[in-house]
Amino acid sequence: MSALPASAARLFPGGEPLLDAAGGISDFAILRLLEDGDSTELAALARSAGRARLASAYSRLGGRKLSARSRRFWALALGVREPERAKLAEALWPLA
Repeated sequence: MSALPASAARLFPGGEPLLDAAGGISDFAILRLLEDGDSTELAALARSAGRARLASAYSRLGGRKLSARSRRFWALALGVREPERAKLAEALWPLA
């Protein structure tokens, strides 16, 4: 987990890969940390990935991978539009 603190391992109990093919933090890891990371983990994520990378992952996948509350928060924090929700998300889970 190189650039991330050891405490972030609690969010990845299955040993999911945290790096993408280019050696950067994967979209999955970014979104998992945006949803459930603590302040130390989020600070490390911001330092290692950068704002543009976080905004890119958020815009592409945040509509499916983040809760409604997290989507709204990160749209404001990153200064980007909130991504569109998955089509059936609300029908399947009203809190989506």
